[in-house]
Amino acid sequence: MKSNKTTTTLILIILTIISPIYFNNPRFKVKSSDITSNHNDIINHNNLKISIFSRTIHINNNWTVTKAAGICTGDGTYSNPYIIKNLVIDGDNSESCILIENSEVFFKIENCSVFNSYFGIRLTYTKNAWILNSDCSSNKISGISLSHSTNNNISGNIATNNDFYGINLFYSNMNNISKNIELDNSDYGISLYDSDNNLILNNIINSGIELDGIHNSLSNNLMYECGLQISSSNTMNYYYQNIDITNLINGKSLYYYTYEQNLGPNNFTNAGQIIMASCSNSLVTNLNLSYSDTGLTFINCHDNIVKRNSINNNRRDGIYIFGGDNNTISENSFSYNNFNGIFLELNSNNSFLENNVSYNNFNGFYCYGLENSLISGNDINHNQKYGINFINCKINAIIGNSLIGNEKCFNEVYSEGNVFENNECHDRTTYIPGYNLFLLLGILSTLVIILIKKKLKKSFQNK
Repeated sequence: MKSNKTTTTLILIILTIISPIYFNNPRFKVKSSDITSNHNDIINHNNLKISIFSRTIHINNNWTVTKAAGICTGDGTYSNPYIIKNLVIDGDNSESCILIENSEVFFKIENCSVFNSYFGIRLTYTKNAWILNSDCSSNKISGISLSHSTNNNISGNIATNNDFYGINLFYSNMNNISKNIELDNSDYGISLYDSDNNLILNNIINSGIELDGIHNSLSNNLMYECGLQISSSNTMNYYYQNIDITNLINGKSLYYYTYEQNLGPNNFTNAGQIIMASCSNSLVTNLNLSYSDTGLTFINCHDNIVKRNSINNNRRDGIYIFGGDNNTISENSFSYNNFNGIFLELNSNNSFLENNVSYNNFNGFYCYGLENSLISGNDINHNQKYGINFINCKINAIIGNSLIGNEKCFNEVYSEGNVFENNECHDRTTYIPGYNLFLLLGILSTLVIILIKKKLKKSFQNK
């Protein structure tokens, strides 16, 4: 009996040792309760008084039939719109809980709870809709989705835990997205694809905003542990947005500048995220641009200095530079970012000096089409993939860097003329999944065998 107790004790000790290794996740995250409790002035949750369970709803410009079936009230005019309200709809893995197509009458969807579908509420080729005070959560693609739809209002809704987006627009223009709360969606809270002239106002976001399109306006949005991403698929989109400093990233201002020169510290007071397009001869220094989307973005920027900033723990990259030349990036920290510490695309004659670019989830430096640039004196350590990853890069100098603990120090694909010298380079030791667990189980087995042998030996001696 004593040996059994000893064995059990050993097992418990070993489980105590290994459980932090396999079950702890130290990543900082803003709690949903912290956001909603502080902003009840924007959404009154008491409005969500749901009373009727319903099947999924599909309306393809057949409102008269829908009204006759008792699904809605009203007559479709501006003063007396059709109204669908107070419904709970479990989509049961269907395409949409509520799908409205080819509609131009005035209607409202109000105080509904929709979940467990690919799209909670979906509008296609539809205008003159209000989606109000509804809970559009736990769907496989998005809570609310608009496709080829214009002049609609999405206001006062909650969209949480959807597998891609809280609210997404696809080829949809001139819509108003305001006073919504978005929490913990896997990709973005609000996402626009090829959608123009939309207003995004007074929303609370913790999964970020993605813009693809032009002349969209952002104002008074509160973003927590996330930020704004403008699609890099068409860099012209950076130049034609209306984004003001009332948008806050973790309580700090989002700065968006185009065609500016000689910007300095006074132009970045209490910055939470910075996006600059065609800006030159500017200084970005002594800022903390962390827990955003991409902390700092340069599009076709020239002759700028980025120095002594902390740009860590961002949802995407620390810094993204597209085009431009003659920028100096020195003495910054680009660490613990979810993608790359530094992402460079199609630029030249830049200098990266004495930065700490470590512990990023992909590469320290990811460089596509980088030319005639200097990477020197940087600590580029313990990144999950490569310390420096070159694709189509030419005639760059990588000199005197520390490249320790990356999967591979330096990788080149379709690249030529690059100089790699005087770097301290030690790749990460290959990790075998489950190795620590197997080792501990092996130790446990050995100890159990030893204890059993001792017990048997003692038993024979007593005989």
